[in-house]
Order: sequence, then structure tokens, then C-alpha cells
Amino acid sequence: MKIRGLIIFIFVLNLFMINFITGVGSSGGICVVESRNDCVDNSGNIVMGLSSNTNAHSELVNQGNYNAVLCCYFGTGDISCTGLNKIVGLSSDTNAHAEIPDSSSPIYSGSDICYEDLECISLSGGCNSEYDIEMISLSLDVNAHTGNFPSYNTKICCKQPIGGGSSPIAYWADNSENFISSIEIIPGVDFVKMILKDTGLAGGTIITFNIYEYDFLINPDEHILTSYGTVESDGSVSQTWTITQANLDDAQEIEPYDFYFYATNSPASFSINNKASPLEVTVRTTSVVTQCSDYTDSTNCNDDPYLVAISSAEAGNPSLSCGVVSQDTVGCDVWTNCSCLWNLGTCISYTTPHKNCPSGTGSNILSGSCARMENPLGDDCGDGYLNYEINANWIWDFTNTGQFLNPGGTNYLKWTDNLWYYDPLNESGGCKDENVTTICPATIQLPFFGINQLLITLVILIIIYFLLKNKKLFTKKKIQKKHKLKKSK
Repeated sequence: MKIRGLIIFIFVLNLFMINFITGVGSSGGICVVESRNDCVDNSGNIVMGLSSNTNAHSELVNQGNYNAVLCCYFGTGDISCTGLNKIVGLSSDTNAHAEIPDSSSPIYSGSDICYEDLECISLSGGCNSEYDIEMISLSLDVNAHTGNFPSYNTKICCKQPIGGGSSPIAYWADNSENFISSIEIIPGVDFVKMILKDTGLAGGTIITFNIYEYDFLINPDEHILTSYGTVESDGSVSQTWTITQANLDDAQEIEPYDFYFYATNSPASFSINNKASPLEVTVRTTSVVTQCSDYTDSTNCNDDPYLVAISSAEAGNPSLSCGVVSQDTVGCDVWTNCSCLWNLGTCISYTTPHKNCPSGTGSNILSGSCARMENPLGDDCGDGYLNYEINANWIWDFTNTGQFLNPGGTNYLKWTDNLWYYDPLNESGGCKDENVTTICPATIQLPFFGINQLLITLVILIIIYFLLKNKKLFTKKKIQKKHKLKKSK
């Protein structure tokens, strides 16, 4: 590729990335300054026109003179003004300057930009948790040029509570159905949710979700998978997607991956997408789960699909042999169950001793369980070893009731609450805080060659190209000068 082509490629790529700026509220309201064609092609709603992405004059939707537009990916496209839903005021219908919507003494009237049931204010520097939908920015409070959200310090921020309006909205969410724009995953383990609100559809309606990976260049977006959800009685839908390695491979893209979904019913009376707010997905450094604490949700924790409960427990207590049955001195079978269990938002390693005694040979009372919470200490396996601490807590079994006096000699142990508990093997004594060092997993996921690295590499190549070119020119001139000197002699 010639150097001019490289320069054009980098300029266009950077321009595209700068212009693809989204403003996503926790309600799922999504607005973006982009090209008019992109807004129309992606089924968005044009709210206003801008002469450029920054340092722009503005116009009403019905003018249609400008290629850049503020596009919103929710609602029905209602731009009528109610006196409460003003985004900005304009000095005229087109080629206009703008003023903030919450001015105490507005000077512009008759050419307001409005949308749906939004409530908008101006803020300095950025939006807040209440007014969290990013719209555009202004160079001044009044008589201002407009631009995309990063352009100027005066930000126009709006709000639309989830479920508070009649306009359908679509967004990515975590397990608690809170809006997210990015996630770090372990393929096959972590999941996200696709949320629809205010669909206006009857409960029981089937919704088809098609997930795509957004291609920032000229290639078509990759179709990743099709999933189906059901509308609830309140008109909402929540559909779970566990992101697998096969999904990432199908994306045919470098990390980070950017996914969006398109939702529709059949027959297609309803459709919405969140392409303006793709979910950025990156893969965790380690490609496998190595201990219980690596699970980030209750389902995977309790199911333990990576089967780490045993290794996780035995790393914290080398004397353990999970699941191995042996016999004590009176002929009772004894063993320890090891499991990962979800507890108050954290996946914890549990070890529970068990005993099965033949009739008349001993007691089947369970002593208790050891809950071990693993804290990685921020180790990145840079030296080949993983260092973490274990905070251990012994929990007496509910059948093992404490006694005020020792009823069984050496079979009972006096605990911190001054009660005696059945613990013939002193299993509670092995449940203690520890610092653990283990060898890091052999399978390490190295960072992908991301878009930033690509741009840096291209810039370096350009610099090298110019240096080599200038060197050749310098050498050529030097030879020519030497040749002229010879001829003059």
C-alpha cells in the first residue's frame, strides 16, 4: 500500500472512531452524532441536523441540509415540543446557533429541538447519574456552536427513567439487569442480558434476538447467533446470552469485540436495535477458571462448569483429599466434599467433612464446613506464579449443637463462644487464614492486537517510510553533487 493510501486510511479510521460517539443512559436511552445515512440505515430517529461533528451550526429535522445528525435509537421519533422536552433552542430553523435548554432567560424561541418525553439540562464536563443520556455539547450557554458530546465542556444531558415512558428501549445488562457498555469475560462462563422495555407487546409474544459483531471497517457486520425471548406481562423482555469462544471466533475480529442486537417479533410489527451502543467485550488474561472466586455469577459458581472446586480447596489446604473415602479407627467411612457456593455476591470455596458409621460403631454427627474466600492480591502471573490469600471461616453444622460442658472428652472442642462442639479430628483447626502460592495455568490468553496498537503500528511504519525515503533522497543528492564536482574538474 502506498504511503498516501496509508495516510487516508488512518485519517478515515480515526474520523470514524471519533464520530461514533454514543450517549447511553442507565435507562437504555441511546443517542449519537453520526451521518444521516447511518441513522436511517440503522433504523434510528433523526432529532436535529448539524453542519459538522464539531464547531457546527444546527437545524431542525425538517430542513435536511446537513449530513451530520443527532440520532436517537429509542422511541417512536416524536419531535414535537411539549414545553418540558426541550434539548436545545435554536436561533433559526437552519444555519443556527444554539442555547442550553435550562436557561433562566432564553433568547431563542420558535425553533426548539425536542424529543419524546426527555427531560434535559446543561452540565459542565459530563452527565450525572440522574441525567445520564449524553446528547450533544455546546461551545457556550447561548449563541453557541454545537458538536458531538466530547467537543465542548457544556454538555446537554437528558433522562428517561426505565419503564417510565411509552417508548421502547433496548440495552445490554448484567445479571441484575443494570445497564452495561463493556464486560470482561471468561468464554463459556460469563453472560450478559439483552433487555427490552416498553415494547407495547402482549405478554407471551415471542421476540427474536439476532446478535451481530459490529465491524468498524468496510466489512459487513458478522451474524453471531439467534436467540428467542418472551415478552412479560409488563411489556419487557430479558434474554440471557452466555458468550462462548465459538461466538468470539465467529466475530472474525480483533479484540475488543463490539456486539449489538436486533430484536423483532413475527409478524414484524415491532423492531429495535442497539447498534449505536455496542457492548465492548474483552477476554480475561487467563483463559480458564482456576479457583472458585473466578466465577462472577451464582449459576456458574454453584454448577462449577470448570470443575475447580477440588483444586481450589486443596490449594488452600494441602492435607485435603476431596471426595476420597477412608475409614477411621472405629470403622466409619469419612470423606470431605469440596464445592463452590455463591454467598452474598461472592463465589466461595467450601469443604464439608462427612461421616457414615455402621450401626453401633460411631456417631454420624457432621462437625461443620470451612468457607474459604480467595483474594488474588492483584497478581497477574507475571512471574509464573499466582499469589493469593485465603480468608477462612469455620461454620459448625446445624446438627452439631454446642454444649455448655464437654460431653465426650477428646471428641469435643471448646470454641470461641465457650461452647463445646463435636470435632474428633480437629477439622475446625485446619480452617484458617493462609497465603497461597500456586503455579499459574499453562493456558494464558495474551492480549489481542487491538485497534490502538494497529494505529500506532501504522504511524510507526509511516515514520520509517519517510526516514528511508529522505535517506534515499539525501544519498541521491550527495551522489549528484559528487558527480558534478568530478565533471567540473
